[in-house]
Amino acid sequence: MPTDTVINKLGAVSLNGAIYLGNGVKWTSIGGGSSIDTTSLSNRINLKLNISDTLNMLSKYLRKTDTISLSNRINLKLNISDTSNMLNPYLRKIDTTNKFVNRLTRTPGKDSIIFFVGANRFAIKDSVGGGGTTPTLQQVTDAGSTTTNTITTAGLNLLTGSNSINLSNGGDGSFVIKNTGTSDEILNVNNGANGYLKFGGGAGNYVQINVSSNSNVELTAPSTNGTIPISVNGNTANSSGNITISTGGVAVDTIFRTLGKDSIFYKKNNITYAIKDSVGGSGSDTAKVVIAQVHNATATTLLKGEVVYLFGSTGNIASVKRANNKQDATSSKTLGLVRRDIPAGGTGFVTTQGQIEKLNLGSYVEGDVLWLDSLDGQFTKVKPQAPYHGVFIGVVERANAGNGLAYIKIQNGVELDEIHDVQINNLVNNQIIVYSDTQQVWKNRSIYSVVDTASTIATKSNVALKLNISDTTAFQRKSIPSYTFLANNTTATANAQALPFKDTSGTYTGTITWNGTAPTSGTLSYRWTRIGKMVTINISLVYANSGTGNTQVVITLPTDAPTPTKPAGLTSASNLLYPCVANINITNQSTLTSNTMRAMMRSNSNNNGFEFLLNFASNASINAFVTCTYFTD
Repeated sequence: MPTDTVINKLGAVSLNGAIYLGNGVKWTSIGGGSSIDTTSLSNRINLKLNISDTLNMLSKYLRKTDTISLSNRINLKLNISDTSNMLNPYLRKIDTTNKFVNRLTRTPGKDSIIFFVGANRFAIKDSVGGGGTTPTLQQVTDAGSTTTNTITTAGLNLLTGSNSINLSNGGDGSFVIKNTGTSDEILNVNNGANGYLKFGGGAGNYVQINVSSNSNVELTAPSTNGTIPISVNGNTANSSGNITISTGGVAVDTIFRTLGKDSIFYKKNNITYAIKDSVGGSGSDTAKVVIAQVHNATATTLLKGEVVYLFGSTGNIASVKRANNKQDATSSKTLGLVRRDIPAGGTGFVTTQGQIEKLNLGSYVEGDVLWLDSLDGQFTKVKPQAPYHGVFIGVVERANAGNGLAYIKIQNGVELDEIHDVQINNLVNNQIIVYSDTQQVWKNRSIYSVVDTASTIATKSNVALKLNISDTTAFQRKSIPSYTFLANNTTATANAQALPFKDTSGTYTGTITWNGTAPTSGTLSYRWTRIGKMVTINISLVYANSGTGNTQVVITLPTDAPTPTKPAGLTSASNLLYPCVANINITNQSTLTSNTMRAMMRSNSNNNGFEFLLNFASNASINAFVTCTYFTD
């Protein structure tokens, strides 16, 4: 109970946690301490102070935002010196009917008043406050506010929960980026010289879209995964994580189509190509380049410009290897030239017809014809000869080392047995090809079977009789030994034999012995001919200056002449062997001498050689001639 020191026992006071009301005469306790009265504050004041309606009086103070404490305002209106202890238990009580707040706070320097209803926190903007800061984006979005202004953030966290950004333009114009909860997922938008977007894929992998300063757009994906799940309009990323949107396998600069034409055109490096449109109209365009997708079936990289042939198929794509002209298997199926390097086991493209550029054609000239070479994958300008296979590759359009241009048009040369009206079976040596009018094909046949037909003028037996076919060497006599001829040197019908035959001539260099004074400045020559065992020889000695007192001349046999056979009984030295015809000119080359002439071939005095002996009447000899026929073994 308060002391009586208060003159007017009127009002409300708090003492030791209890609240007392004075009516002017005495103090009366109305409770307090640690107990909480759940009856509304308005009803208690009405009850104790006998005020008919304090709800309207108090509501405007309880709900008014003011920097002056609520306790001072109540003191002012009710003239109560200290109402804070009396009102605190009631202001902090939760009234679920009227939704009164249970706590009201404000942080110095901030321009919002924070109040709590239960455990829920609310903020009220103080329009007359000062010293606060701009609300955060989080506070704006918490309040459900929207904006049409540009929003710039220092960082954006999409790594937790299922946060999302929805940039809405109404209808289908929305763009949503949402975190799916996958670890390491990133959205990174860079406005620098090279902008990029990164989308995380977990385990340190992400897809990145780069926009470089030269306006190129690149899409890359992690190369560590076995499968790269990226495709654009059906074009799937390769094993390196790169993807190229292409037309016919060629990265193009532009694609266009001319109205009324039935081809689609595309440009690459200022070269225009045409693709036939099977569903097009009435145009008449044709493709400039025909290419084929292939699989590299070799263990090494196929280089640009190498020639390849069809080998088989891998993964629904034709496989190729390097071609050469050594055999039919590596030449007859020649496909074309590699457009770009194809790694071992990889896929790429081959030009089968049309232009191909960037070739090393420094050793060629414009117009050179290209042929398949014997070296794997190479071509040459030298046309191959049998047994190498002739495969036409194309022609050189621009000769240049590294920037050569060629037009490709593969044409495989054919072998005899590849011609449609030729039939070759069980080919053996020395066969010939003949035409069959019943089968209307050319066939390989033995010559014996050819002559044994009803259409020939002689049967096989007649041919055998005339040609002696039982001796098959007759068909091999088209070649005979040197200096021979064929003859039958027997008394009966027989095969021809090779007999000696030779005809030769030259300058005479043997020994000439004149008696008297010998003629000088001579032109000396000889000639001999052998047929079988018979030899005929002629020696001519023609001089410019005549001799004097000449009655004899001895001329030795040329060293290359066949050795004479000595007749029986004439084997000694100086024996006369064969008679000869001779003549001596004594005036000039146009006048015959009337002198008696005798001439013979004899053995020399040492009986180790042969010579011609000419005897005549004394004269001034100027020419000498001798002709002799003899036999040799």
